[in-house]
Amino acid sequence: MTGADQIRDSKMYVRHMAAENKLPFEVDREYGPCSCGNQNRNRYGPLDESLNRRRIIEAKEWERHHRAELEPLSLCYALSPIQYIGSGITVEPLHSVRLVGLAMHPAVTEIFAEDKTFVVLLRSEKSLGVLYLNEPPQAKGFEVVGNRTSMLQIRGELKISVLDPILRSLYYNSTVYDINERDIVNFQFNNFTVQIHIHIRRTTVPFLFDVGPGDDITKKVTVITKTFERYQAVTRLIESINKYYPGMTIIVADDSERPQKINGSNIKQYIMPFAEGVSAGRNLALSQIRTKYFLWVDDDFIFTNGTKLELFIEKFENQNILLDVIGGTLGNKDGVSRKEWYGCRTISWYKGDDDGDCFVRHSNTHYQQLKEYPQCYMTDAIIMFFMARTEAFRRGVFDPEYERIGHTEYFVNRLGKIRLASCSDVNILHVRITNQKYAKFRKHAPVDEMVKHLLLNMNLKCFKL
Repeated sequence: MTGADQIRDSKMYVRHMAAENKLPFEVDREYGPCSCGNQNRNRYGPLDESLNRRRIIEAKEWERHHRAELEPLSLCYALSPIQYIGSGITVEPLHSVRLVGLAMHPAVTEIFAEDKTFVVLLRSEKSLGVLYLNEPPQAKGFEVVGNRTSMLQIRGELKISVLDPILRSLYYNSTVYDINERDIVNFQFNNFTVQIHIHIRRTTVPFLFDVGPGDDITKKVTVITKTFERYQAVTRLIESINKYYPGMTIIVADDSERPQKINGSNIKQYIMPFAEGVSAGRNLALSQIRTKYFLWVDDDFIFTNGTKLELFIEKFENQNILLDVIGGTLGNKDGVSRKEWYGCRTISWYKGDDDGDCFVRHSNTHYQQLKEYPQCYMTDAIIMFFMARTEAFRRGVFDPEYERIGHTEYFVNRLGKIRLASCSDVNILHVRITNQKYAKFRKHAPVDEMVKHLLLNMNLKCFKL
C-alpha cells in the first residue's frame, strides 16, 4: 500500500476526529489518590474537616491562576497530509506571529484530484485573536472570507503552487491583552483538522548586576544571616568572615528583644520586631542584597580554611552547567569536609485528587553527579549553608508563617523552579551556641500550627519527613 493509499484510507477516521474535536483517548496526568506511607511520628496530615474545605477552595483558585503554565497536549494525527507545529509558537500580547511550519504533502493533489478545489478554514477557539492572510500570493482561482476575524476561510483550486504561498502567509494576531494565556487555532483542510497551540506571553526582561571591574569576590558576594538573642554567636561568625574575606558585606537581620549594635564598617544590621521569626528575617536580608550572589549562613556557623567561596563562584560561572543554588557541607575546625554531612535531600511529590497531594522527603539522598564536578550532586534540598544567584532566589520568598523553623518548606515550594546542587569541596564549621531565652523560643515552636499551615498552603493530604 502506498503512502497516498494510506492517507486516503484514514480520511474517514480523521474526519470523525475533526468533528469530535477532542483527543481519542484518556490522558493520564498522574492525578489520583496518594499516600505518605504508614502512620508514624514523621507522617503528618490530613487536615480537619473545616480547614480541609478551605484548602479545597484555595486549591481551585490557585489552579485557575496557574492553568496557563501547563504545556498543552497537541495530538499529531497519523498519516495527516498537513504538516504543522502543534505547540511552541509564542506571540506577544496584541502582536502578530506567523503560523510557521504549515505545509501540505505533495500527495494531497493526487488524493483530492476528484474534488478539484480546496477549503482551508482557521478558527480561534478562544477568540483571543484574529487570523489573516498577509500579502496574498499573486494567483488566480482562490477567494478569502473573514480576513482579520476569528474565523478565516480560503477557497481555491487545488494546486500546490497556490497552496504553498498561502500557507506561508497565514498569521495570528493577539487581540486580547493577557501576560500569559493560550489560544488554539483549529486548522481545517477539506475534511482534515489539526490544532495549533498559540502561547500568548509577555516578554520578561533581564535583571543584571554590575560586578565592577576586576575579579574582587567581595563585589560579587554578600553574606546574609538571621540572629535572635545570640550575639556571642553572630559576633564569632562575623570575625571569622572578616578573617578570610575582609570587607565583604554582611547583612544581619536581628529580632532580639533588646537589640545590641553590631560594629563593623561592612556590617548592615536590620532591627526587626521582637521574635518576628527566622523566615521573615531571611526575607528582610534577601531584600537588601545588591550583589550578583549571596551566601546564606546560620549565625552559629564559623568560616574555616575549608570555606572557599571562590569554588562556588567557579561553578556558577562555568558555561557548561546551569545552577541557581549550590550548597556546601559541614566540616571540622581544620576545614575538612565531613562527607556524611552532605545534607542532600530528595523529595517525591505525588499528585492527588480533591483530597490533596502528598510528598515524602528522603534524607541523605541525591540525584546524579555533575560531570564537570564529581564532588557535586543534584538534589532537591540542602543544609542552610549555600550560595545562590540573587536574581533566581528572589523569585520566591520564605513563608513568614514559619517563625522558628522553615527549612524544607522553602525548598519544597521551589521544586521545579531552581536548579540546586550540593558540593563537598566547600565546608563550614557548625558550633552550636544557646542560652535560656533562645532555647525557650526554639523549644516551644508551634509545630502543630505550622503543620496545619503547610498542609493547607501546599494543598496537601499528608507529608512525610
